[in-house]
Amino acid sequence: MPAAAQRHDALHKANHVRLARARLHHHIATSSHHQAPLILAGLLITPPAELRTAQIGDVLCWLPRYGTTRVRKLLARHNVNWLAHIDDQLGNRTVAVLTDRQRRLLANALTEDQSDDRHTALAAA
Repeated sequence: MPAAAQRHDALHKANHVRLARARLHHHIATSSHHQAPLILAGLLITPPAELRTAQIGDVLCWLPRYGTTRVRKLLARHNVNWLAHIDDQLGNRTVAVLTDRQRRLLANALTEDQSDDRHTALAAA
């Protein structure tokens, strides 16, 4: 295969992955802040091919009201700080490197965090 054709195929595949991730991101970001963690938890348990190469920190930041600080606290609170990279880049590892057990642990952490938010909101009301 000529180099130009190979380059074209690689760009086409990369664009497909980017568009698929953008659709997932949009779906999660436009969901209610109660539903979004549940949707993402399901995606983490059985990740589509496009999500497997995404970085954990980026994916978790797709959630409404989740920034790097909240993601870092979530990971630390549930003892999943093995996701943090040595040079302090949050979740530098990809979804593909997670074992099934680690995916379930992270999915449970998201649903527990969502449940904690609901209890906090009810107590404040």
